[in-house]
Amino acid sequence: MKNKKLTRRDFLKISGLTLGGSILTCLGLNSLASRSLEDETAKLETTEFAFGEKNDKSLLIAYATYAGSTMEVASAIGEELGARGYRVDVKPITKTLQVDGYQAVIIGSAVQYGEWLPEAVDFVKTNQQSLEKARVALFSVHIQNLEDDPTSRAARLAYLDGVRPFVQAEAEVFFAGRFDKRGAALLLPKLIAWIMPDMDLRDWTKIRAWAQTILAQKLSHFNQGSTYESHYHHRNHSCRSCFDRLDWIAGQTQIFFNALAFKIGHQNCSAAERLAETR
Repeated sequence: MKNKKLTRRDFLKISGLTLGGSILTCLGLNSLASRSLEDETAKLETTEFAFGEKNDKSLLIAYATYAGSTMEVASAIGEELGARGYRVDVKPITKTLQVDGYQAVIIGSAVQYGEWLPEAVDFVKTNQQSLEKARVALFSVHIQNLEDDPTSRAARLAYLDGVRPFVQAEAEVFFAGRFDKRGAALLLPKLIAWIMPDMDLRDWTKIRAWAQTILAQKLSHFNQGSTYESHYHHRNHSCRSCFDRLDWIAGQTQIFFNALAFKIGHQNCSAAERLAETR
């Protein structure tokens, strides 16, 4: 039996089926991805923590978090400082948070689009006068620019460009962060976020080591950014592979869509062949 040549009408019919099948497949996958990510996209509940006994060495750790990673870092820092004898309050940054009455304030923020979160920058600006009366340290939590090359170091320092004019900090430190499905779901299309693997580069040993030494000296003994050098020159080697891992994620995403396109195309070709054979 000879295969009849497809007519223009048949071609348009197959094209319509192909487009419709592709749209339905993508909608179905996107719906499945959205249902799977419901917990990750729910509103993040920020938490207050308290460490140490009440005394005259009161310290506030104010944090701004995007997906919860910075909150966990702030808690770990507070726990270590509490063990050192400080009375530590760890609180999320809000418009009503006050710094008056604390001898020292540590402010931390996640980094988004190359800078601190807006609420963290506004907090520093609003409390500029009160922060002048306290010892201050800053920490940033981010997932990019983790290398020791000049470009990465300059990018890290630029995270605080919107903050430095309003506060004189004893120390600045930059911690590698976490990029999980919650962060992906808040930044990327649901279908992409659904297939993204979790990537946690936080080095808890480094974080706790910094907390064990910060504010240990008098203000005059600190140089701005001094702890930045010691932290990054001795960090875990796993951070060096961050860009490789990000490239891997991009590659896996491409493979997923290539496979999806092949599957759809294969199904449509089979349908076209069956249609041609029946005519």
